[in-house]
Amino acid sequence: MPDSKLMEALSLYRRKEYVEAEKMFREVETQHPKIKRKWELYYYGAENETGLRNYPAAMAWYKRAAETGDKKRQRSDALRRLGDAHVASKDYASAQAAYAQALKREDIGSRRLDLALQRGEALEQLKRYDEALAWYDRWRPYAVNEKREGDVLIRRFALLALIGRTNEAIQGYQALVTQFPRTAVAYESQFRLGYLYESQLGDFDAAAREYDKLKAEATGSEFQNQALRRSANLATIKQYRSTLQSDTTQARSRAAFLLAEIYYFQIERVDSALIQYEAVERGFPSSPYAAKAAFARLWIQTHDRSDTLAALALTDTIASRYRKTRYAESALYLWRQWSGRVDARTALLDSMIANPDTSVIRERLEAEAPGTPVTMSPADTARAPQFFETPGQIAERARQDSLAAYTRALYYAKRHGLPPPPPPPPRTPPADADTSQARRPPVQPAPPDTTRGPVIGPSR
Repeated sequence: MPDSKLMEALSLYRRKEYVEAEKMFREVETQHPKIKRKWELYYYGAENETGLRNYPAAMAWYKRAAETGDKKRQRSDALRRLGDAHVASKDYASAQAAYAQALKREDIGSRRLDLALQRGEALEQLKRYDEALAWYDRWRPYAVNEKREGDVLIRRFALLALIGRTNEAIQGYQALVTQFPRTAVAYESQFRLGYLYESQLGDFDAAAREYDKLKAEATGSEFQNQALRRSANLATIKQYRSTLQSDTTQARSRAAFLLAEIYYFQIERVDSALIQYEAVERGFPSSPYAAKAAFARLWIQTHDRSDTLAALALTDTIASRYRKTRYAESALYLWRQWSGRVDARTALLDSMIANPDTSVIRERLEAEAPGTPVTMSPADTARAPQFFETPGQIAERARQDSLAAYTRALYYAKRHGLPPPPPPPPRTPPADADTSQARRPPVQPAPPDTTRGPVIGPSR
């Protein structure tokens, strides 16, 4: 009877019916405390909680699995997944400790090396750089035995770049390209060379040369694709910088703005983008790009820096300085959504929409029938190249659509003497992280372990 209920729970888990599986796992635990297959109950119960992203519950079940496992492999698997759950919760101190415990119980060389690399990455997240560097050096001989020396060295050189030892990192990557030609290690090292020149040294010409070396490789790898995109972006930056020397004010303002867009959306240099947006406002205050640049700065202050005081001041500036543009109401709406406050700025937004006193708002609203969607005025006729179509811009369009719906409902209520509608619920679009210093992507939590099916059958 206990085995049959456990088998049913496992079957639900395998079908990713996590909610029903959770109920069944907990019933087995409560009703059959002496079940023999405790490790399977706790381990796959934890995996199921991970599928639900209920990491605290998953951690508790992984700990029980580690305590009840009869074999070292079972205890190692449970501790490894416990570390993954801590990573998903951004508790890197507990994660590195769990990986260290898993290492003591793992016998297979390749799996031990994987655990060692995971612990090293957790130490990096904790900014314990010297300890992480010594850890990678300690595991290098083991990596040689597993024929994976390149995996350790790539992490080591990335860490050297992160702590400012750029020249050593460049020499190390160059050595890896030579030592492991036409391998994944070589392709990643070549890409990282270009990224180092671009992000830390600011030498875009050298970065483009390094990226272009991957063009000749018939790999079709993600590193090659990224290198081609970044090389194209650097060429575009060079073109825009040349345009900035032209005599046409409109061409210069557009080039200056698009240069900031590339910094932010394509090469992910948030600090550089913020400076460039500000330069657009300062250098071309009468151009249509000044208001756009101001709004872009507000987006960065809210979604990238979470700087409430700076966002508040910038919202007031945009609402005052660019009152005749759509960016005034957009800034006020963004402040409402991001801050969740009801203050003078949100009241000003409602007033601007319900009592339009500018041609921009009136032209958009006056002729609108109640059920007719509002058409938002385009920002400019000069659009960015196709590669500016990014998640950030998609998020901005979604925000504008939401503002349009709220605007229409508020204006309709005003005309018909109805109570004003509640604002739409706040949502936070994905922010672009500042990668002005070269570093690897953050450690990603592993998905639920479905590589090994549960043992469905009689107890052993």
